[in-house]
Amino acid sequence: MINPLIGAVAAGNCAIVKPSELAPATEAVVVKVIADAFAPEHVATVTGDGATVVPEIMAHRFDHVFFTGSIPVGRKILEMAAPHLTPVTLELGGKSPCIVDASANIKTAAKRIIWGKCWNAGQTCIAPDYVLADKKIVPELLEHMRDAVKQFYGEDPAQSPDYPASSMKGNSTAWQGTWAKGPSSPADKQTAPANTSPPPSSPILSRKPK
Repeated sequence: MINPLIGAVAAGNCAIVKPSELAPATEAVVVKVIADAFAPEHVATVTGDGATVVPEIMAHRFDHVFFTGSIPVGRKILEMAAPHLTPVTLELGGKSPCIVDASANIKTAAKRIIWGKCWNAGQTCIAPDYVLADKKIVPELLEHMRDAVKQFYGEDPAQSPDYPASSMKGNSTAWQGTWAKGPSSPADKQTAPANTSPPPSSPILSRKPK
């Protein structure tokens, strides 16, 4: 949200930003920073339930719309922009595989995969979703991945102060039901990383947790 705003302001535009209501602490920071830095007629922040306020905003014509989020919501943004022929830039989540062949440094690959997957608890658009590896190296790769988890977050990552939490309470329960992940924290906002080998038909290979 901030990166496209910088470009818009630098180019001399006015802008409206809508931070996600699902991360209220971040939303509050955005509201304060924008209000401190800009006059409301230059850059304004809109808050509230996105399903309610975004259609109201999109009823007006904009020169450009930039959206970061899920594919289903991205489709709705395109539909709302179409009547005005407003150009839209969509930054959507997707599936991001890691491919590891037998020539790789297995320990280094494992450490980098765990770092990328666990950074911000995997809540980034480019977080690794799954690993495709040469069968010969799978046991060694899994061993090094487990070692990397312990190195970064200790024996119980769900209780680690260094392991990030989901922005929404209840995600842990939902993820466990879909992904069969590791143990979760009492607050139901942290789910420990765990290795799994799903069949190709598994939901884990066709969609992302919200």
